[in-house]
Amino acid sequence: MAIPACLRGVVEEEAGGSIGAVPPLKRGEAPMKAQFVIQRKSILPTPAPAIILARDFLRGLAMSSSRRDVLKGAVAGACIAGAGGLSACAKKGAGAAPASMTDGVKLTEKIIADAEKVAGLNFTARERAMMLDDLQGSLETLAKTRGATLENAEAPALVFDPKLPRRPVKSQKNALVLGGTYAAPVPANEADIAYASIAQQGAWLRSGALTSARLTEIYLTRIEQHNPALSAFITVTADLARKEAAAADKDFAAGKDKGPLHGVPYALKDLADTAGVLTTWGAEPYQARVPATDAEVVRKLRNAGAVLLGKTALGAIAYGDRWFGGVTKNPWNPLEGSSGSSAGSASA
Repeated sequence: MAIPACLRGVVEEEAGGSIGAVPPLKRGEAPMKAQFVIQRKSILPTPAPAIILARDFLRGLAMSSSRRDVLKGAVAGACIAGAGGLSACAKKGAGAAPASMTDGVKLTEKIIADAEKVAGLNFTARERAMMLDDLQGSLETLAKTRGATLENAEAPALVFDPKLPRRPVKSQKNALVLGGTYAAPVPANEADIAYASIAQQGAWLRSGALTSARLTEIYLTRIEQHNPALSAFITVTADLARKEAAAADKDFAAGKDKGPLHGVPYALKDLADTAGVLTTWGAEPYQARVPATDAEVVRKLRNAGAVLLGKTALGAIAYGDRWFGGVTKNPWNPLEGSSGSSAGSASA
């Protein structure tokens, strides 16, 4: 079953590769067998809504319990994904085009049929007619959702509260205490110092056997040595790290202790906002993004006296091992990638 040229171009452009033949889904065949055959050529420059929606509705197909659910769920996803592709394709033409398929454009059975081809599905005219009302409503709801402006700092609408209703909860100290005794001397090998636990490093810092400045330089040196091969860091904040380490050493000399993380260097995944420091989410469209405010976790780490070494890599939009600067590698086997939002954190 051929994919319309317009849709093929949109999918290929967003995927950064070429799309092969899409086998039709036969009646009685497992839904997950209908899939795109994509040859990746580069990292995904932006999220690909057509591909993501197609993937998600195929997952929904596998979990549907009835044929009616399959019909409604599958083609809703396929049609919305395909409609978005058709709209994006229309924008590239010389004539004026609506911002999306929901801007005054009414769905037709032909649009549904075109969307089927992207997903490798094949429905009858009667089945398409049954879907029209629900699909039109879905697109109208989608248009309202897209019309809302949400800032990055907006909290989700749903909040999980683990406390049982009408059950009192005793107050507790918001403090972390690391147990154990750590009396080992500082090793001569700097790699052993780098791999020591936070509790052990903290003991050395408090005894004066090790300074935060030296510990920070050990990590900065290792980043300089290994990051070119691993692509574990997107941004290294060497100057900031040295400044925070010096402040920690000054605190220790004055008898001021902020807790277990005081003076300990750390790396932060590039999902958390850092005021004045790049926060890119690993995605090309945001590679120059500099937030004006800190994420709450950053504020708490700073108040705890921790030392920020830099921002670690993640696959674009926290997916995969590819980001706009390269591929994050597994340090124990550089032939393998390190993936997900913790890709660089794990590699480092």
